[in-house]
Amino acid sequence: MDNNEWANIEIMFLVKNCELLADREIAQQLSRMTGKNFSLEACANMRNMLGLKKTRGKKSVLTDAGKKALAEFELDKSTKIS
Repeated sequence: MDNNEWANIEIMFLVKNCELLADREIAQQLSRMTGKNFSLEACANMRNMLGLKKTRGKKSVLTDAGKKALAEFELDKSTKIS
């Protein structure tokens, strides 16, 4: 996904699943769900911008910036995938 804006629901999916899935798996799931082409790099870049730091393996650590981003997206219930 090159330079397209992420919908809030796509970001919520990434935040909620980054501890369970690898970036590649998140990209594949988002591509299937939305019909957009998400790349591994796009998911990794967005995860880093949200402050979600990957630890060794598939687990990630939610930093203060990541917690704030998650809280903002959970408050916005009117988001839809385009």
